[in-house]
Amino acid sequence: MAPNGTSADRARLDTRSTELLRARLAIDVHPDSHFGVVSESGDAEVLNHQLKLDPSAGEPSGNLATDGECHSVLFYPETDRQEYVVTRATDHCISTVFATEHCLAEPKSVSDGVVTVRVVAPRKQTFKRVLGLLADCGAEVSVKWLLNGKQGRLPVKTDVAQITDKQREAIETALEKGYYENPRQASLSDLAEELGVTDSAVSQRLGAAETKLVKSLFEP
Repeated sequence: MAPNGTSADRARLDTRSTELLRARLAIDVHPDSHFGVVSESGDAEVLNHQLKLDPSAGEPSGNLATDGECHSVLFYPETDRQEYVVTRATDHCISTVFATEHCLAEPKSVSDGVVTVRVVAPRKQTFKRVLGLLADCGAEVSVKWLLNGKQGRLPVKTDVAQITDKQREAIETALEKGYYENPRQASLSDLAEELGVTDSAVSQRLGAAETKLVKSLFEP
């Protein structure tokens, strides 16, 4: 991205932070995202991905950086082939979120429309804003793991006291059945059958539990 933003933007970029967070996210993107990594050709590994912004647009500042294109190189193991994909950045493109918040984001794979992304955020509040902006883009996000820079390779501790017994049971079943693996080893229907509830009930319990866990990372 061309360094031609405002002086305020450049001042924000010319800083250092030791509060960085590393995360692995599973992102179910919006159908209208046109995100180049999400291909209709099947599950793929992401060999390279870059958001190329229009130099005349300047650095993103507050608003999503939608003046650009997503360039991706995908590899399909089942057919042993590669593909170069170019798509237009839109208001639903998750790459614009990471560019706007000046985070490092590396898509790793895509399976059933869910993109696994490694993210490095300079500080906790930045990561919190990223999660909010991804939701605004219509994406559904699951945090697979989160590491605090100050704690080295130790996972960040979270408060699970607010999770109900049913939500905990759903999370434990999902982990046991491989729902959070990439690619997924179980579907919502598989979890629903195991728990004796509807697909909708499982989805609600998992979503509520995941939201509580993520919020607990940022609330005092």
